[in-house]
Amino acid sequence: MCGISGIISKSNAPIPEERIKRINNLVGHRGPDGEGYYFGSNFAFGHRRLAILDLSERGRQPMCYQDRYWITHNGEIYNYLEIRRDLEAKGHAFITGTDTEVILAAYAEWGPECLTQFNGMWAFAIYDALDQKEAAVKAFRAALEIHPNMEAIRRRAEELIEETEGIPL
Repeated sequence: MCGISGIISKSNAPIPEERIKRINNLVGHRGPDGEGYYFGSNFAFGHRRLAILDLSERGRQPMCYQDRYWITHNGEIYNYLEIRRDLEAKGHAFITGTDTEVILAAYAEWGPECLTQFNGMWAFAIYDALDQKEAAVKAFRAALEIHPNMEAIRRRAEELIEETEGIPL
């Protein structure tokens, strides 16, 4: 499975590139097929890719949708093809064969309620560039929403990392 990581600056300062790379390297063993980063004004996402569904470069992460949503995702949405068909019927277009892009389109269509559509084993952090009412970065995992400060899979100050073994507190 892929490795995801992220940092949110509590002081709203930009995240230094070397800091997210250091954290992302901790999950490097989970993604031998590539790595990627996205830097927001006060946060950063990291991703280590294990390519399974769409082996092309189009499936790399963090991934953007509609120039608005950014995601770093790990896991699998088992029913993503069914959800994709529903979203295509609503006018959404896809350029990859990934479940990650389906998550993004579902979030664009239904917001956090999209979680009720997903069957699978997954975790992701998503950024909405136009969200001015709430915290723009949210983290979720299967069957449990973890809200804006990214206290997701593991608490580590202001860092999110999807790994628990061999990482110093």
